[in-house]
Amino acid sequence: MLKKFKEWLQYNGFMLVNKTKQTIFHPSTELYSVGENQYLSVRVAKVEDVSGILEIERNCYNGETPWNQTALLHELQFNSNAYYQIMYLKDRPIAFIGSWFVAYEAHITNLAVHPEFRNKGIATFLLKEIIRIANLKEMQLVSLEVRASNQEAQNLYKNLLFKEVGVKRKYYSSDQEDAVEMSLRLDEISNG
Repeated sequence: MLKKFKEWLQYNGFMLVNKTKQTIFHPSTELYSVGENQYLSVRVAKVEDVSGILEIERNCYNGETPWNQTALLHELQFNSNAYYQIMYLKDRPIAFIGSWFVAYEAHITNLAVHPEFRNKGIATFLLKEIIRIANLKEMQLVSLEVRASNQEAQNLYKNLLFKEVGVKRKYYSSDQEDAVEMSLRLDEISNG
């Protein structure tokens, strides 16, 4: 039965098995509307998207790149638990999300949306993509850390039913700011 379900998912474009038998989940849609006749393409990030991810980071973090090229290349080439989606307006990189799927938990490592494209539901869409995939992978939890000062992001997560579960003191090395740990228990949302 499970084999037939996996075949159905593959046939309907939800996932693909690569040469190493690792399952790759595709975005739920290839296009995301951000206005009248304006669409972002959505795809699983690949090595060739690293420069785009770095460009998004520079636009979001005052020219800084919290995840540098070496770290991103390692994520996309060697970390079998890593999963990234990226969104483009034509050839212009607009947003991405990074995550790790380990054991029973999906952990969001980074989420960034170009400042010009904020408040268009893009971050919500990307978060829902990770939640959707976590459900398909039968995970129990989606977790993340967010800057204590980033109230806008915390509100977004709370709107998606994430709850504060702790604080990591001096988590961010650049300025020693605390991180708020947040998580979403998938069994609570599917049964509640």
